[in-house]
Amino acid sequence: MSASLAARQSPPAQTPPPCSPIGTACAEFDAAGLVFLGRVTDASPPIEDNPIGPLRPQTVTFDVIESFKGAAGNAALTFDPAEPGARLFSSGETVLVYARRRGDRGYWFAGCSRTRRVTPEDPELATLRQLAKVRPSSIEKMRLVYGIGEKKLADLGQQFLQIVLEHCRLHEVPLDQDPGLPQTRAGAAPLRRGSRDESDDRAARVVSPKMPDAQKCLALTLFEQRASIDEVVERTQRAKSTVSNYLAEFILETVPVDIEAWVPRKTYDRVVAAVAEVGSDWLKPIFVKLEESVPYEEIRLVIAHRRAIAERDKLA
Repeated sequence: MSASLAARQSPPAQTPPPCSPIGTACAEFDAAGLVFLGRVTDASPPIEDNPIGPLRPQTVTFDVIESFKGAAGNAALTFDPAEPGARLFSSGETVLVYARRRGDRGYWFAGCSRTRRVTPEDPELATLRQLAKVRPSSIEKMRLVYGIGEKKLADLGQQFLQIVLEHCRLHEVPLDQDPGLPQTRAGAAPLRRGSRDESDDRAARVVSPKMPDAQKCLALTLFEQRASIDEVVERTQRAKSTVSNYLAEFILETVPVDIEAWVPRKTYDRVVAAVAEVGSDWLKPIFVKLEESVPYEEIRLVIAHRRAIAERDKLA
């Protein structure tokens, strides 16, 4: 179904509660008729042509990249800019759109702060993708979804769970699916910004950002001397996440006897025990198994060390 057809068939949505901060789940998803990621291919009239006085409705054509709710085909939607807080669009921008019907004129409204320009690493996209793919059947299953912590579960978990269950019932699609994409895999976690947990999860990346060879060599030399992460951060003037990436590389390449300079032995043993129960492909289940008491950074380093030992033993 095209987005224009969906626009004609969708009933007007009730006004939702005030939108919560960007990067968290909110009632806007429930109120929206369409939620999608798209690139604006045409916006008429352009923003610069709208008069300073009363704004004219803007018809926007999207090249839809991903659809998270509703049928958002590559069709035009007409937005009413006269509503307070309404957003206008510009050709060429890539936006995450939360759109809901307003009134009986067939117009759409995208005034929530969640409708905004995004990059591929936006944490909200990762969470929406995981929810759409996994379709958890319970709060416990939702806890394992990328980007959903205890606060989000407590505030909005039940609300989102009902949306997922109702969607799957109406469309006869199965629940509790494999995520399929490595959003929280130990070797390929996406870049996330914002909270403490998100910053820690960012340390789960093994692929290192580009940096001058001299700085990398300095970091590896310091690790050979068992320097702490904080010390290497100070000496190289690089982000902690970047330094942690280099430490993971160092561990994989050199296979040190132990990593107690960076992870306490007691913590190391706890991570190993958790991995034995839930596996090591995904960081979030390990983090939850450890009652969220061990940073992602340390979990990742332990996994790197265990993998390095296993590879060495294969070659022995």
